[in-house]
Amino acid sequence: MAVGDSKLGDCRVRTLREWRVAQLMSTRVLADVAQVSNKTLIDIELGRRRPHYGTMSKLSAALGVKPEEIAEFAAAMEELTGKGTA
Repeated sequence: MAVGDSKLGDCRVRTLREWRVAQLMSTRVLADVAQVSNKTLIDIELGRRRPHYGTMSKLSAALGVKPEEIAEFAAAMEELTGKGTA
C-alpha cells in the first residue's frame, strides 16, 4: 500500500508534498505561511530531516490538517513516542 493510500482512523494519510500540492502551494508559499524556512520544508519533504514538534504543528496548521494526517509527521511522532518499536 502506498503512503498516500494508507489510512489512519477515518482520515487519509498523505505525504507533506501531497498535501501541499493538493492545495496548490509552492514550497516557498507554504514555508512563508507556516513561518518556517523553505530549506527546512524541502529537507522534510525529501526525508533529509526529521521534523521537530513545533515545525509539525506550524506546517499542519498552515495546511489545515492534523499532524497525524501527514505521513512524515505520523512517522516522526511514532519515533518520538516509542510506538512501533520492538
